[in-house]
Amino acid sequence: MDHKQIGFSLIEVAIAMVIMGLLVGSGILLGKSLIGSGHSQEIVALATDLNLAVKNFKERYHYFPGDLPDAKNDITGIDLNCHYNNTNSATVQIGNGEIDTSFLTITLIDSDHNRVIYHGSEATCVPNHLYKAGLIQRIPDKDGDIVSRFGKVRIMATAQSLFKDVALDGHPDHIIQLENLPVEIARDVDRYLDNGDITTGRMQGINATAPLAIDPDPNNQPETVRFYAVPL
Repeated sequence: MDHKQIGFSLIEVAIAMVIMGLLVGSGILLGKSLIGSGHSQEIVALATDLNLAVKNFKERYHYFPGDLPDAKNDITGIDLNCHYNNTNSATVQIGNGEIDTSFLTITLIDSDHNRVIYHGSEATCVPNHLYKAGLIQRIPDKDGDIVSRFGKVRIMATAQSLFKDVALDGHPDHIIQLENLPVEIARDVDRYLDNGDITTGRMQGINATAPLAIDPDPNNQPETVRFYAVPL
């Protein structure tokens, strides 16, 4: 008398479990890859948008954002610390063609004979100038900075940045400096915009003031790139 098997044998169940494990594992890896890719695309889009915004600002006002001598009269709604005008700009060397001037706690008298105290630097005014000019949609954070999901983003003269002694190809006068990018994100961005090597080329990363050292051993590589430069 024949007895039909009901259900699955242990061997069949074991094989099914192995296959499911492989599928789940590959799905997790794919998910991580897609998330990483999406984050990389965000950084590429941010750097591209900022590059275009700065170029459009310069075309419209004939100065870099942050370096606009008559910002008070040229752009409506500028924050007080970035509210300088032609009367006091020469005093703090604003309008010299570079985002380089620091004016930490300087008291000046503006054209309306008002006593004005300025804090910060041209670089700290870049986000405010771009945003108030309607050239970026990203609202600066409470400190007035542009931020990515990983950290602050600054635009400044290369000579005033941590990259002043780094041999960036093309020797750009100004850079977009992104902070705290995960290494894999930085590599993705570099592959898309440069040569794929975050230690050489037009775009490079550094840790603090030292060049970024990438150990061939994947177990010894840094988790983040402290500062990463994209040329303007």
